[in-house]
Amino acid sequence: MRQSIALCLCALAASLAGCATPRVVVSNGGSQADITSTITTTGGLPVRLTFTTSLNPDCTPSGSRAVVKVVQPAQHGEVEVKETQDFPNFPPFNPRAKCNSQRVPGTIVTYRPARGYVGDDAFAYETYTNTGRVIRNSITANVR
Repeated sequence: MRQSIALCLCALAASLAGCATPRVVVSNGGSQADITSTITTTGGLPVRLTFTTSLNPDCTPSGSRAVVKVVQPAQHGEVEVKETQDFPNFPPFNPRAKCNSQRVPGTIVTYRPARGYVGDDAFAYETYTNTGRVIRNSITANVR
C-alpha cells in the first residue's frame, strides 16, 4: 500500500512542468506527503504546476474536490489556484487513465514569475484530498 501511494505521488510530482526528479517523503502511514521539486521557467510566462480532480472510473466527478491552498507565497511571482475544467494526467495503470482525453472539472495550480525577473523563487502549496491526505508541494523556481 505504501509503495502504491509513493508511486502515485511520484507520478503526481513528475507531472510538474519542467521539474527535475522530485524528492518525495511519505509519512503518518501515508496520510501526509512532502514533495520537493525544482522547475525552470522564463519570467512572465505561466507554468502549469498541477491539475487535481476527483473522478469515478467512468470519468464523472466523485464526491468533493480536493482543496488546494498556497501556504508560502512566491516572492517574485504569483501562484494561482482556480477551479476550472482541464485534462487530467492519470498514469497508464490507473483505471481513470481513459479520462485523460477529456476535460473534467478540477483545480489547477499555476505559477507566473514577475515579468522581467531573473533568479530563484520559492513557494509552497498544500493539497487536502477528500480522503484525508495532505500533500505539501515545495517548489524552487529557476527563472531565466
